[in-house]
Amino acid sequence: MNELIGKLLQIYLKGIFIGIANIVPGLSGGTIALILGIYDRLLSCISEFNLSLFSNMARSWDPSYRGQFKFSINKLDLPFLIPISFGILTAIVLLSNFISFSFTHFRAFSNSFFLGILVMSLILLSSEINLDSIPRLLYVVFAFTISFILSGSVSSIQTSPGSAYIFISGMLVSLAMLLPGISGAALLYLLGFYEFLLATFNEFLLSLPSLMVGNYHSILQPGLTLSVFGLGFLIGLVNSAKFVKMALNKNRETTMSILLALMVGSFRFPISEIINNTQSSNFESILLVLFFFFIGAFAPYLLSKVYGPST
Repeated sequence: MNELIGKLLQIYLKGIFIGIANIVPGLSGGTIALILGIYDRLLSCISEFNLSLFSNMARSWDPSYRGQFKFSINKLDLPFLIPISFGILTAIVLLSNFISFSFTHFRAFSNSFFLGILVMSLILLSSEINLDSIPRLLYVVFAFTISFILSGSVSSIQTSPGSAYIFISGMLVSLAMLLPGISGAALLYLLGFYEFLLATFNEFLLSLPSLMVGNYHSILQPGLTLSVFGLGFLIGLVNSAKFVKMALNKNRETTMSILLALMVGSFRFPISEIINNTQSSNFESILLVLFFFFIGAFAPYLLSKVYGPST
């Protein structure tokens, strides 16, 4: 029993690390999942959500379909999926305000910390890179170029986006969060949607106590926005997981090389933020940037040693 609880707690902690990565611009939840050795298992769980599952769920009252429903549920790997999901949600709820504050008031140091994470992540995953053929090399160069261009194209800040924009943003971010090297939060930032969504989420959390006194009005608008975003996110997540899993099964070496090239291209985002928010004449600021970089680099190394591919 104690061993089972320890196992679930370990998965929960890994979910927290992935959740942290998912709300930080420049950092990828997929990268952390790879370092922790749970990327393939996570993809398999998510890709099992399909119409057949929901059809079997709707008809589970019928004994003739109950066996199919149990089979579908077993394929979801719930002992893994539930604690990892709660871990991700915990990180988002507890740290959304802190991350927002850090990026507003300590932009250079925050980006330096997360650049360190990205660089060490690339080092830890470098064995997955294979450039032994011309086509694979061309794919890698193309992926790097696309990621590099996107990482430098910051849009104007959205203040009142429409429902279609919110839904599509959710779908795009779900793909980015699954791909190592592409930051879902950074993509939101590039779409001009990051600060709006973070503020909406914090507004939703602050409005929850008002439900105790029967005040539903303050929670309706942020709740509706998050629901539209969440629907787009879930639809995109399931389909993205199927696509990435298929690509990895078909040609893992090429797929991983492309994903890591996307990661390298995304370095442009935090590097630009560090340069734009650090005074070159301020020696103390430069030292602090380097300090946070090395602290960030140490984090994934420690994670790989403590919570490596054992789950």
